Amino acid sequence: MLLKIKFNVTFFKRFMDGCITCIPNDKINEMTEMFNSYHNKIQFTNEIEKDRTLNFLDMQIKHEQNDSILTNRYQKPTSTRRYLNYKSSVPNRYKKSMINGLVDRAMNLFIQNIEKTMKYIKNMLGKNAYPKTYYKPLIKKRIHQIYNSGEKTKNNGEFK
Repeated sequence: MLLKIKFNVTFFKRFMDGCITCIPNDKINEMTEMFNSYHNKIQFTNEIEKDRTLNFLDMQIKHEQNDSILTNRYQKPTSTRRYLNYKSSVPNRYKKSMINGLVDRAMNLFIQNIEKTMKYIKNMLGKNAYPKTYYKPLIKKRIHQIYNSGEKTKNNGEFK
């Protein structure tokens, strides 16, 4: 479908059933109609940034005046804020993996607000019955792994 588009698409990213793109304002309806013409059982909707902000998946994307992008954690109002409960009878490796995944997302997507995001993660783990003695060393270890794995760029200290 993207090959048929006759206008500039600055970027297009897809994750599962969600897509985000940057196109000229006067081409939004044209692109939506083109995507919806693909199959009658697959229909797309669109959301336009308001006040230079757009929510996509669990991320709030802010388009700054200088054209830089800031990201923040976002949760839909209907979110239950539940994660895999510590007291559940699943193998421990799944609990560790979930914590690592939360830390990875925080470090890769929300680096501008990392302290606030890490506080949120710790709070949610506590609400899901994780003891501090369990999650604090795991978080510390994962952050150490990320910082020492070469995922951090040398020139500006930001993550790829």
